[in-house]
Amino acid sequence: MSFFLFFVLIILLNTVVALVSKYDKKRIIISALLVMFLCTPLVLVITMISIASAEGAGIGASVAGFTFGGITFVNGIIILFVGLFFDA
Repeated sequence: MSFFLFFVLIILLNTVVALVSKYDKKRIIISALLVMFLCTPLVLVITMISIASAEGAGIGASVAGFTFGGITFVNGIIILFVGLFFDA
């Protein structure tokens, strides 16, 4: 269930990036950098804190946090490649 909610969050994040950037290359690149360097640490820390407090599992929370944070970072890299290599 948490993966489903996370992928819904990723879809919403991509929609927000598309709406904010308005298909301008410079704005897409800035949005990608914000996703990579602002959203990724937030997702990592929030996931680790919420799972660790609910389950009491330190290693499981860190694995889930790094997984969700890694997926968010890869999403930012994909948005960055779209901004760099494709015409808007």
